[in-house]
Amino acid sequence: MYLEFLNKMFLFDNLKPLAPNYRSSLRVKQLEKKYFSDQSLAYALLNIAAKKLTKDVNLYGILFETLVIRDLKIYTRANDAEVYQYQDYKDNEIDVIIELSGGDWCAKRLE
Repeated sequence: MYLEFLNKMFLFDNLKPLAPNYRSSLRVKQLEKKYFSDQSLAYALLNIAAKKLTKDVNLYGILFETLVIRDLKIYTRANDAEVYQYQDYKDNEIDVIIELSGGDWCAKRLE
């Protein structure tokens, strides 16, 4: 209920999972990954200053990934492409999969 409300307020920008059309014995997670629509919202909600951010490498990485995902979604929409993510139950993960309208794709792990 709360997540639905926050999604309607455009607080989150969800990244859809890649749903391949082939059958596999590997179970793939089908949940969307949630990112803040605007990183400044995360900074404000968490009361984060620049000095604090430089000391917390894990938080910095999460917020950087959010920024990269947001920008990739903007660029792919302009170029008739889609952005996905992939996770399975064996802890394999791909942060970003960009699929062009012709079916070509590339995958990237964000570090």
